[in-house]
Amino acid sequence: MSGARFSVARGAGKVAMASLYAACLAALLGSCATMQDDHLVSIDDQTLADRLSAVEEDAVRVDSLTGKEKASAIEAARAKIAALEKLNASDTVFQSRLLAWSGRLYLSAGKRSDAAKRYDAAKRLLPSDVPTAILGARLAKNDDAGLASLEQALLIEPGDPRLSVERALFLSRLGKYADSVAAFDGALSRLPSFYRETYQSVRDRAWELRGALSAEDETLSAILASPSVSWQDTVTWCLAKTAFLNFETAGKPTSAQKLFPKLIASGLVPARENGTFPLLSDSVSRAETAWFVWHGIAENRADKSILNKYSKRWTGAAESAAPIPDIPIGSPFFDSVMGCVESEIMALPDGKHFRPQNAVSGADLSRIMGKAGT
Repeated sequence: MSGARFSVARGAGKVAMASLYAACLAALLGSCATMQDDHLVSIDDQTLADRLSAVEEDAVRVDSLTGKEKASAIEAARAKIAALEKLNASDTVFQSRLLAWSGRLYLSAGKRSDAAKRYDAAKRLLPSDVPTAILGARLAKNDDAGLASLEQALLIEPGDPRLSVERALFLSRLGKYADSVAAFDGALSRLPSFYRETYQSVRDRAWELRGALSAEDETLSAILASPSVSWQDTVTWCLAKTAFLNFETAGKPTSAQKLFPKLIASGLVPARENGTFPLLSDSVSRAETAWFVWHGIAENRADKSILNKYSKRWTGAAESAAPIPDIPIGSPFFDSVMGCVESEIMALPDGKHFRPQNAVSGADLSRIMGKAGT
């Protein structure tokens, strides 16, 4: 897209096109206050391309963000779009793509009706353009319909890497993991690096699931595909796929329901801040998973000394010196997190922070318990 060529405003034809764009935006926003359709701005083609590419990057990266970080990124991207709208540049491709990326950001913010309005406006300007097709797929009534619309778009733009990545995302959500991996691998290397940085984790999860799902029963398949596992999922997975809990079961068959109270008594399940213990149906955070794993390792090794190994080492150190910023030295999870990270059982998602409250997916659980051994 950065190689797209945008025309400079010249002549009556350009004026008419710019007026059409102004009309589209006026219909969307209910006002032409920010659009001056009697004044066209001439601007270097490459400058426009670069600025539109920056909006594309922002819109793509939003897909990997959550919470306040996501909201802040959307707001920043919206500011860039507002500045570009004021230029009233006259190129049809530029105008259509600006509307499409704007609509995608509105959809990411949960504003579906605003996204749909921009999709309609972009489609009027350039019906078969790639960003418009992607937004249309995301606005579809369900994932099957979205995938079908992408397949149609690929008939018009065969092999387009942006459409292929979007298709890979839909295939993954539909549980077609092998096809998803193939689509990702055929497209990511042909796109700017921010696409890989945003979607590599989705691709890797699809890779893990493609082989595992075919070999497991329905219960384990559902756990593996879950974006947020529960304590029931965690214990069930460990019983079926590992020997991690043999210190309690002695290798004999049992259920998560029967075993969970014993795991609480053994200290593998941390209490909540109010002193109560979680239910089997409660979701498990990354901090709780680290606790479960590290305390289980201590039981399997019959070595409780590892449970305060790191806090002893850091006794007397200022909280500001904590090696992992979001795990204070005084935290009850400090030793467990440090042990799991140092042993490379769990990783720091951004290379610095642990993200203790984040959920643990089924694919994460499989990987963590595989590394925990036994």
